[in-house]
Amino acid sequence: MRVEIMARNVKLFREEKCWTQADLEYATKVGGKVGVSRPTIKRIEDEPGYYNSTSYVASTLASALGVSLDDLMVPIHPKMYDIGGEMMMELFSDASDDQLRADLEKIIEMRKQSREIRARSAALAQSQKTKPSDPE
Repeated sequence: MRVEIMARNVKLFREEKCWTQADLEYATKVGGKVGVSRPTIKRIEDEPGYYNSTSYVASTLASALGVSLDDLMVPIHPKMYDIGGEMMMELFSDASDDQLRADLEKIIEMRKQSREIRARSAALAQSQKTKPSDPE
């Protein structure tokens, strides 16, 4: 069965994850699957408009990218936001720009908190490694 996917969507979703084409190829092979080769990914992304794909390739790409098959089939229009020096891409929402900005500010704050927690965890793990053990 053939499925037409938006070639641009594959690239947008891949770039949103900060993945190279090789990263996407690897992600499609997780779990011992046949996967999608990098030349095929390049051919899809280089196609203007729709790419006539097999259902296996389309569903494998969607799964690897963490999106639905519909997300690859429907044109999307990204918006870029610069919030606190971080560029964020919003791909789907029909919400107002004010609501998107508020949502993205929350995401950035959560990312900062996550980084702080990881740094504290790493520091704690390091201090436990260097801590002398108690004599018994």
